[in-house]
Amino acid sequence: MQTHQVQALRILVQFICNASCPEDRSHVLHGMCLTAEQYAKLSGRNARETRDRILIAVAVSVLLLVILATIVLVFCLKRRAETERMREKLRAAYTNLLELDKDELMKNQSAIRDPNMGRLEMINADDLEFDPTVSPLGTGAFGVVYRGKWRVPKAAMLRHGCRGEAQLDVAIKIIQNDFPLSPSCLTQSQPFANGSGSNGPDDEIRRATARANLEELLQEAKVR
Repeated sequence: MQTHQVQALRILVQFICNASCPEDRSHVLHGMCLTAEQYAKLSGRNARETRDRILIAVAVSVLLLVILATIVLVFCLKRRAETERMREKLRAAYTNLLELDKDELMKNQSAIRDPNMGRLEMINADDLEFDPTVSPLGTGAFGVVYRGKWRVPKAAMLRHGCRGEAQLDVAIKIIQNDFPLSPSCLTQSQPFANGSGSNGPDDEIRRATARANLEELLQEAKVR
């Protein structure tokens, strides 16, 4: 039995030298005729092809990521520039930057005109944001002035040809004397911001005048 196995093994490992390889073993490696599958396995071609496919896949993935990152970056920069342009346009519209400067007004007297009170815009208090706990910017004729933000409403944005959302830095004045004026309201026990009591009729006249001027200003803005 063992003799037959040894003979069979010898038959399997026999090499036959020919002038050319047969058609089914047309690939030659180290002087041996091999099939296409054997040649690809022994020569390492399969490993090289696998490595090349991996490298191509990685290169394509990196290229796609770079293209995607470039598109996102361009979009963000464009969006940022458009937002800044829109903010500058709104700031110019609400801070008189579009008006003629004083030098041009002095040269051209015909350009001088009365203030356009119709440009005053009634702002909803819900669109204003400020922190009353921080130090105020100062005090004015009608109250205390704070630094705040104004969320520009959609109607104002569309009116100026802008889209999206925008906030502008504004000074917010909190009117303190908003109670009805009457002799009963002005008593010696009424507290004041400076810690002193009422000055009598003179103080009532001053407050009434200030309140009347403010109401006339707001009424004129509504009419126009």
